[in-house]
Parts: sequence; C-alpha cells; structure tokens
Amino acid sequence: VSAICVSPRRGNTASMLSRARPDCPIFAFTDDNYVRRKANMRWGVHPFRFDFTDDVDVNVRVAFTFLKARGLASDGDKIVLVSDLKPSPGEIVRSIQVRTIK
Repeated sequence: VSAICVSPRRGNTASMLSRARPDCPIFAFTDDNYVRRKANMRWGVHPFRFDFTDDVDVNVRVAFTFLKARGLASDGDKIVLVSDLKPSPGEIVRSIQVRTIK
C-alpha cells in the first residue's frame, strides 16, 4: 500500500501503528488539536486537522482529495483505512479497509 489513513479520536491508533514502523506514511485526520499535536510526535505520522461529517464515504473522499492536492497520493494508490466508527452512543465499530484512490 502507498499509505495508511487513520481517524484517531484520542491518538491511540496512530501511536500503535507508528510503533510498527511501516514502510509507508501514516496520515492521521482528526478534529481535535490536542490529538493532532500528540500524533505529530509519533514516528511516521503526518497529522492533519479535519472537520468530519456524519457520512464516512464523504470523509474518505475529502481526505483523498486533500492528499492528492498536496501531492501525497495519486490516482491508483492503494490506501489502508483504519477507523473507529460510532454509529450510536456506546457502540463502536472498528474498521480496516483497503481502498484505491480514484
């Protein structure tokens, strides 16, 4: 894969992935400045401030567009998405996906 994208709520996912020292960059998208600063101290993590919507697919498209606009990804790149989704209060769905940038 070309990169790993995470959307950390507290920064733990980015930290855990960083410890594995992957040979691709880890892009962390968060809406919390504290989490962004904390992720910035981790090996291989490139954190970005990001305002999320309720639609996960829209968030992914916006994140991919953001990466492409900055030359960090291009069409055809395979990206691993790691996230904790909260469909309802008290419920967490952990998700790992591989997507191709279009």
